[in-house]
Amino acid sequence: MKQVVYVASPDSQQIHVWQLGSTGELTLLQTVEVPGQVQPMTINPNQRHLYVGVRPDFGIVSYNIADDGTLTAAGMAPLPGSPTHIGTDLQGRFLFSASYSFNCVSISPIDEHGVVQAPIQQLNDLPAPHSANIDPTNQILLVPCLKETKCAYLI
Repeated sequence: MKQVVYVASPDSQQIHVWQLGSTGELTLLQTVEVPGQVQPMTINPNQRHLYVGVRPDFGIVSYNIADDGTLTAAGMAPLPGSPTHIGTDLQGRFLFSASYSFNCVSISPIDEHGVVQAPIQQLNDLPAPHSANIDPTNQILLVPCLKETKCAYLI
């Protein structure tokens, strides 16, 4: 089984794509220039798309993943705040972005080509959301807020 490692390099504004060999050695496959400082990354559940949050022009860059693990840019969508954590629903139809610094979570659709689009919903005034994770039933979005002392439910 082929294993590929994606390493975010914020200072150089690059993603380094490595192949992990059977004895643990890493072989550089590709260096990808990114339009900003790469921060959180996640892979679509279908394993064919990589999503990266970038700063200072807040956004999500969508990449197609080739059979050999290399990346091709497929699109970029704006975000309302600096991405701290990103994740998708279990079907890879929506991307969730938590912004600790901007106290919000945004929800962006992912099109049929695996490209993230502009947010369709934004939840504001969340005290320092640290992540946004879908539950195993794909029905509840869990958003821990680090500056909150109670639980809030949105149904």
